[in-house]
Amino acid sequence: TASQQVPRILALRAGIDLKKGDILKTPKEKFLTHADSLGEDLKAALETLIKHMGVVDQSYIPAKDAISLIGAVHSDQWEKQKDMVIAFLWAICLTVDWDSSTNEKVKQKHLQLKELLSGSLDASLLIKEIEDEFPTFEELRDSTTKSAIKFRTFMTFNLARGGNDWLSKPRTTSQPMEDHHIFPKDWITNNRVPSEDKATWNALRDSVLNRIFVSKEANLDAVSYTHLRAHETVLD
Repeated sequence: TASQQVPRILALRAGIDLKKGDILKTPKEKFLTHADSLGEDLKAALETLIKHMGVVDQSYIPAKDAISLIGAVHSDQWEKQKDMVIAFLWAICLTVDWDSSTNEKVKQKHLQLKELLSGSLDASLLIKEIEDEFPTFEELRDSTTKSAIKFRTFMTFNLARGGNDWLSKPRTTSQPMEDHHIFPKDWITNNRVPSEDKATWNALRDSVLNRIFVSKEANLDAVSYTHLRAHETVLD
């Protein structure tokens, strides 16, 4: 993580593009003026993602560039500003297409975030932009794989809210969690409303709306129960 994010944080703080060629050609003095607090910046970014944004491992970081965005705006005012930064990150994970022109978008969002924190950006304009770009229910429903940022964002947002699983185990990022289906495929198939499209119902099995993080013990309990019910059905 550090090997990728350190130069990105430095580049954002220095106000230059994030392209590797540009970083290599930039005079080192421009970077060195921003290097003193870099360790604390990176640490704050990782702690924020884990404690406040539900990241359980690297595959569930909604947008990996969030690390550099947090690190680049981290300051001695962090405790006062972090809630605004976190809300901003949730919003851009759901409203920005991170599959294209990533470097330019990271720089653009960094400048926008800096202006928001300094008060020079009209927050109502930002809210309007988020509302216009916010995904529809159908777009969220159709997210079926953790390679999709919407899927990872929804999963981590859910985990960040805490709560307990069905074995009363706390849902937390401080211990391993397992990505579990709420309703199994067979249940969804067998309980489909006849008038509804079968393909849509089958697709719902892997929808992010049918996934939840639970403890390893709860996942094993669900598997054991499913096997028991299957055995009882055979006996019947």
